Amino acid sequence: MFIYELLTLHQPFESHESVKECILEGGRPPLTHRETAYPTYMLDLMVLCWCQQPRDRPSASQIVSIASAPEFTHLYDIVSLNHSAAVTATVTAPLALTEEAGLGGEVWLACGNSRADQLVISGRACVQYSTLSLPDCPTAVCLVDGYIWLGDNAGTIHVFRVGDCGHVFSYTLDLADATCVCALLYLTEQTRVAVGLSNGRVFLVRSDASPSSHTMAEEGE
Repeated sequence: MFIYELLTLHQPFESHESVKECILEGGRPPLTHRETAYPTYMLDLMVLCWCQQPRDRPSASQIVSIASAPEFTHLYDIVSLNHSAAVTATVTAPLALTEEAGLGGEVWLACGNSRADQLVISGRACVQYSTLSLPDCPTAVCLVDGYIWLGDNAGTIHVFRVGDCGHVFSYTLDLADATCVCALLYLTEQTRVAVGLSNGRVFLVRSDASPSSHTMAEEGE
């Protein structure tokens, strides 16, 4: 009850007439949408303390231990990916959400199972989790204006729009030698993306135009 009062600044069930019956039936005091944005560990601890079965509730010493952890008041959200593949590269992108939610952002995760995961962040919580399937395992990623560039282990670049994840184009840098993309670097002033391959070759790719064929680059060594 103390944690609930601390978060909401009012007592639980303060406008409820049959509090005992409500609790016995599994009822719990409500939280507003704003209150659910508080640090997740604080909310999780409160939920545990309100467990129906006494054996599921933490002891006083366990509560002290949890509340003493540095992440207790700082960790706002946790997202569990729906796979166990390694994350090979990440990039963030700003995103304009609804007028009520304000500004947010995206986190793109290149994963070793030929997937790219997109997490949409609003305020202090993850509000959307999407997954894209790719032909090969992505190994590098970067933000180019409003687009996400993903390079894979077959030497192919895949470009997607920020926001709706729409596919823009894909092309292979070197058809004769399909080798892993190990680095992507956006050169803003030159409107080029430097692409480093694991065989030591470097390509400069235009970022201001879509390719007219499956291969297009200005090569440098």
